[in-house]
Amino acid sequence: MRVRACARERKVNKLLKRVLRCDMLNAHFPIARALMSNVHYLDIPFRKPLNTHAITDELIDILYDFMPERISHWSLKLAQAQFNERQAAGHSTWLDSVQIYVGLPTWVVSEEQMFSEAMAHLKCPLGLLLDLDRITETSLQCAIPYTKTDTLTKRPYQGLLHSLSISIITSANRLDEDIKNRTGDFRGGEDEFERLITDEKNHIREKKEFLVKRMKRMEAFDLSLDVIRNSLVTCKQLADGNDETIKAFLGLSSVTPKADVEAKEIYSQFDMHEFFEWASHHFGLDDYYEDGEDLIFQIKRHLGYKELNLPTEQDFKFLSSMVGRTSIL
Repeated sequence: MRVRACARERKVNKLLKRVLRCDMLNAHFPIARALMSNVHYLDIPFRKPLNTHAITDELIDILYDFMPERISHWSLKLAQAQFNERQAAGHSTWLDSVQIYVGLPTWVVSEEQMFSEAMAHLKCPLGLLLDLDRITETSLQCAIPYTKTDTLTKRPYQGLLHSLSISIITSANRLDEDIKNRTGDFRGGEDEFERLITDEKNHIREKKEFLVKRMKRMEAFDLSLDVIRNSLVTCKQLADGNDETIKAFLGLSSVTPKADVEAKEIYSQFDMHEFFEWASHHFGLDDYYEDGEDLIFQIKRHLGYKELNLPTEQDFKFLSSMVGRTSIL
């Protein structure tokens, strides 16, 4: 009974802390901001590594405040023990030295914004979240800092890439596999095994920056697929004369028989060049592809019809017909 009582008490205290933190911040109490700076490391230079050799009990207690309800305090303690044992035994990995942020909303896009707005956060090693994921099979939303360049001043600053911890870890493992096997970005280049695997602890920043670059590239790829799917499905429904889609897309209160016929005639006869121009205007497709021919090439050679994951077989046939109507210059 005492164990259950302690667990309930800890959950209640956790909720009270969250409420108190929100109330204090919303009231803009100077004392509250001072406390937040101390507790969440806002007063520590962000380039200074934190807890890379041992995870403290204080960090675990703070991290618990950011955890979903399903993660227990003991799960964090167990992850702490595994992380610290790995450091003590000399078996640390480069992920143990990669610092990430927990607790930030995704609209915080840089460390400067995080500090200027005094956002509650915790900086901790990615390796700790890897241990936690193995224990709980729960992935956390986190942010990994990386170097960006201001387009106006040309000065470097630290941006934030938001992702699930398991996605970052999986991408890191794929990076190591590509380095070891000389595949992907490392195919045909110099053998980087000695430098980036054997001596990885001396190249942590370089590996992290390359990891983020690859993740952002994949993020852009996934987004481009979303844009293609959205454009194709919309065009297909307009070509079918779907009244609700026509009203929503053209901003009409009602659809006349004439408008219905015109929509069918226009959108059902698009080739890929016309589709590209239309989708670029309405959906920004030209952010990802140069022209209609580039779009066809990418779909056929790199994306593949199956990878587009179109909603219905009719959407697939609509795309195939559009490609068939296109003359390649």
